[in-house]
Amino acid sequence: MSIAVGDVFTWEKTFTEEEIIQFGELTGDKGNHHTEKDEICI
Repeated sequence: MSIAVGDVFTWEKTFTEEEIIQFGELTGDKGNHHTEKDEICI
């Protein structure tokens, strides 16, 4: 694999509910805005 100037690489991650809860525990940031689902969530 060769890499050239202008190449673009992307990475995608979908966080699980458990990971979001762990984030809140780790950082102390337990705001509802992290755990309440948006309208766009299915």
